[in-house]
Amino acid sequence: MAYIDSEHLRPWIEQGRVSVGDVRLCREFHDHLLSLRWLPSRLDWEGLRFDELDLTNADREQLAGRVSRARIGQHRDLLVMYTPDEPGLCCDRDLAVDNLDYLYWKAPGYRYLCGVDIDSGGFVTDPGDFAETDGTRLRMVL
Repeated sequence: MAYIDSEHLRPWIEQGRVSVGDVRLCREFHDHLLSLRWLPSRLDWEGLRFDELDLTNADREQLAGRVSRARIGQHRDLLVMYTPDEPGLCCDRDLAVDNLDYLYWKAPGYRYLCGVDIDSGGFVTDPGDFAETDGTRLRMVL
């Protein structure tokens, strides 16, 4: 079963709150992430310009302000990636960042999301505009 088939995500897809993002988008994003330096279980942020926010103490206003200054904040929509071999979810940026715990509820480990734009052919990734979360903090490329 794909992550997007989880019982908590199905209603959002059916209601149109999120759209299913093609596997191609996740592979493009994953390929970009693999081009960067990695630690054993997550991206090595050393050498990247980023902002880090402690999600356990941040309110919605702080979160929105910090996201707006990061590169993902330049996009109206984001791709929520679960694995490179499964579809992800594309949704409104504010909906995504306000609901990271919900969107990644059953996804283990560090999780990654990136900016997407919409053109005549559908969603297009901007994989360099990304963020990482472990549920307690959000790291975003500046």
